[in-house]
Amino acid sequence: MGEKTNSNLQYLFEVDYYKCLLKTDEEAEYQMKTCKDRLVDSDFKKHTNSYDELKQLHGVVSFQLKTCSPGLLIGIGNAHGTKGKNEDIQMGMSMDYVTGYPYIPGSTIKGIIRSGFKKFPEEICKWLGWEYESGGEQKLGELEKKVFEPDLDKEFAEKDLFFDAYITKAEECGRKFIDTDNITPHINKKNPAESIFKSPEAITTILKVRPNITFEFNIRMSDGGKIEDSEKNRKDLYQKLLCELGIGAKTNLGYGSMVPVKNKIELKPGNLYSAEVIEVQGRQLKCRIGEANYSIVKKKNILNVEKTKGELSDFFHVGMKIRIRMKREINESGKLISIFNMEDQGEEMKKLFESRGLYHE
Repeated sequence: MGEKTNSNLQYLFEVDYYKCLLKTDEEAEYQMKTCKDRLVDSDFKKHTNSYDELKQLHGVVSFQLKTCSPGLLIGIGNAHGTKGKNEDIQMGMSMDYVTGYPYIPGSTIKGIIRSGFKKFPEEICKWLGWEYESGGEQKLGELEKKVFEPDLDKEFAEKDLFFDAYITKAEECGRKFIDTDNITPHINKKNPAESIFKSPEAITTILKVRPNITFEFNIRMSDGGKIEDSEKNRKDLYQKLLCELGIGAKTNLGYGSMVPVKNKIELKPGNLYSAEVIEVQGRQLKCRIGEANYSIVKKKNILNVEKTKGELSDFFHVGMKIRIRMKREINESGKLISIFNMEDQGEEMKKLFESRGLYHE
């Protein structure tokens, strides 16, 4: 009968992994390889309840960032490994005790953002619309103090709270989210004077979060995230700094790079959406709705516009802002189609088409 193992990856990595110490070298290496394979082959299953409840808290704002190649190293400073064993994972990973999944501690997030205030003061001022030499430096100092050094005599609710960030999507990787990687330290610890070419260190096996894995960040803003004398808000500033600085270890080698996730919206029949023309091609328009939704408007679905023999490029152009309505096709497929109706457009659009003899009230 096989030995019972726990499905929680944190337990597998921190407890089951070390049972090999009670076995022979051959058995130990087999068990470590088995644990490593289980970690790499595990599928992500979303834990929705805790995320949804967190978002219901007053003042909590959320945004999502996605890992880039080569991935994310988080918690590699945690003790792990057994010296002298093959198949050994020699560095740790931050894993949540309850879900068993990798996570980014809130303290790490807060520390990265605070370091950004020190590293990019002039850039932050420029982004906020402040002149650094003309009061911007002072304003930034006041903002930093408000966020990171709150008045202890005031209410606790006046602080920004940085919650741990958790994985929410892993579909682009076939639901796989952990992988192994190898690094070779360039310094000989016994004799730092010797270069890697004379005495390279052994290759170290580590765990990483794969690229294209989405993390959700939740921050409770004390006052809605407002920044005095600026149209920007703290949520966008925090997101920008995390993407600029990277998260976790080995950021100088590209690890920890993150990009914002462009969320798609659910398009519903009958609804009217603002769209931007991004391509005019023959008898159809390609439009973008929001950040990541794309739709095709065919010439036959352009309504209340005088029919012309010319191409659509004669009166539509890239960058034009239009309104399109979604409609369900009346056939077996029942798919959504995009309708451009002049009656749905604003006054400026109507005047433009009227001046070209293509529309009449």
